[in-house]
Amino acid sequence: MASSSSYSFTVVLIVSITLLGFPSFSSSAIVERCFHVKNLTVNKLCRNQVITAVNGLFPGPALHVHEGDALAVTVVNMSPYNISIHW
Repeated sequence: MASSSSYSFTVVLIVSITLLGFPSFSSSAIVERCFHVKNLTVNKLCRNQVITAVNGLFPGPALHVHEGDALAVTVVNMSPYNISIHW
């Protein structure tokens, strides 16, 4: 009968080899972003117009993630309007 430390080492070795064989499992990341939504006055064609922008950008910022990553987005609504974010 094998000892428990020998068994634990074997399990750790098998899991390590498996993860090396599948880099998508071992290279996942947690990507965290914060969106500040607020009104912004822009001047287009000599006219001021109020728009709703995300982090001062319209359209909002791009999210760069890889397959397998976990994405956490915090949305802070500083606009006087109710908003929804669509992906």
